[in-house]
Amino acid sequence: MYMSIALYLDVNNSRNHSKINYVIINNEMNNEEYYFDGSGFAFIFKFTFSVIAVFTIFTYGSRYAIDQWVNEEINTYNQITQSSQERVRMIQANLASLPKIPVFNPSLLTWSLATSSAAWYPRDSAASFVFQDKMWTLGGINGSKKINNKNKVIYWEAPHFSDIWNSEDGINWKLVKAKAPWAVRRSMSVAVFNDKLWMLGGWSPVTGYSKDIWQSTDGISWKKVISSAPWSAREGQVLRVFQDKLWMIGGVNYDDRAVKNDVWFSEDGLRWKRATSTIPWGGRWDHDVEIFNDKMYLVGGMNLSGKTFKDVWVSEDGIEWNLVTNNPPWESRQGHSLVSYKERLWIIGRLNDKEAKGVNDVWFSKDGVDWEKTKVDPEWTGREDHSVLILNDKMYLFGGMDADWKWKNDVWVTD
Repeated sequence: MYMSIALYLDVNNSRNHSKINYVIINNEMNNEEYYFDGSGFAFIFKFTFSVIAVFTIFTYGSRYAIDQWVNEEINTYNQITQSSQERVRMIQANLASLPKIPVFNPSLLTWSLATSSAAWYPRDSAASFVFQDKMWTLGGINGSKKINNKNKVIYWEAPHFSDIWNSEDGINWKLVKAKAPWAVRRSMSVAVFNDKLWMLGGWSPVTGYSKDIWQSTDGISWKKVISSAPWSAREGQVLRVFQDKLWMIGGVNYDDRAVKNDVWFSEDGLRWKRATSTIPWGGRWDHDVEIFNDKMYLVGGMNLSGKTFKDVWVSEDGIEWNLVTNNPPWESRQGHSLVSYKERLWIIGRLNDKEAKGVNDVWFSKDGVDWEKTKVDPEWTGREDHSVLILNDKMYLFGGMDADWKWKNDVWVTD
């Protein structure tokens, strides 16, 4: 051990006793006082062990054994050092006893079957969302009994729904409303905005295309707040919350034979404005949009001529849109899901039927430019118009229609 001493004489005849004040830095010790006899002086001890001891000694009277006092201080320092080492060992032992948290590797993402048959009837094009720490799904369509000899669904004759379900775990589902006040419909959109649920868009065999907007504070009771919004009636649109506004993007109206490439926003859900009349991406529906890194990303979709897209677009304000890539490594798709999960953007699912061909897969990206596929393709069948939600740090996939014209009510969850 090395120690250096600086000695400063400072005789103080006004004191009638000897006093030592010292502070040890970087150690949890209180100031103490020593009284002794000796000639007056002051000095500073500096220890090289990241500990500085500052001493001021005022003496008046007989001499004091400085070497004895120094030894006492060294012993005190050694005790502190030993105590600190014991505390370090104790902390290390406590850390070692903590459960190990695995590092998430997105390429190793896998799925497990939560239930092969949820309580709700198989369907696609339902509106699904997370609200009040539960997963919710409502509405949709099942065309399994309305497929003609050309393998086309007679959608206007197929059963549509207006029931409302929720679940805390994806396994146990509760019917909270058998029949909502709005007519049965498919392809509507729901978003949580200002602590309320907002529903718009979609098609119903009862009312056809609607321009109404519905609102709910609990997911069960709904009221119509707008009968005719300023944008044209449609289905297959996307509704998102971005920069404290509601945004509605794209869609289709089969009656008008028109696909949409317009973007609308609202600051209160009631008054809507068109963001811009110059959108660079082509009209589409069955696309998806997600908020990621404070930007809106738009991916995929299709038009009425049957073309499916594989482009990626991004916007920082919902007005100006820029092409990120039109040639990603994954195949074109529609009816897929785009979600933000664990600091990455995920494209989940694909209808790999005879027309689309290819595989059903899951891709992820940190920037929308460079994409990587999970090493293992999901076990669930390729499908379209399914739902993907994130609850309790897990992704859940459910519903949709697969390549064999089978409508699904299975639920899968990430491992």
